[in-house]
Amino acid sequence: MNIKQKKRLSWFGMFLGIALAAGGWVIGAKFETLQGLGLGMCYLGAPLAGGCIGFLYKARYQPEKLRRHEIEQKDERNQLVRGKAAYIALCVSLYMVMVLAITLINTAGYKTIGYILFGAGFLQLACFFIAKKVFEKRM
Repeated sequence: MNIKQKKRLSWFGMFLGIALAAGGWVIGAKFETLQGLGLGMCYLGAPLAGGCIGFLYKARYQPEKLRRHEIEQKDERNQLVRGKAAYIALCVSLYMVMVLAITLINTAGYKTIGYILFGAGFLQLACFFIAKKVFEKRM
């Protein structure tokens, strides 16, 4: 995707984000029973519009920085580092959610379900280490 296409997509995203935020504000103000939906629309629209406005600002006032960023995005070493960091972040967040779920379920008194979740987490961790050993031997 080149810069021109990204600009076009950013303009669309900005207008969509503004429309979502404004629609969510109107829905939340007019209909008391739909306040959650309105709030959700605002939470989706505002960051979408803000991110697109930030990209359009960079494209207009800092084009050399944007080109340098694109070159770094396509660099294989950076892609490998980003991929590993994303995987580690995913694993940490999954285990945090699993620990929270086990804690809440055990607190509620459902011990069997808590033990099943604990076993599933242990099985996932064991599979991870086995796969790591297999891939390390291949490389």
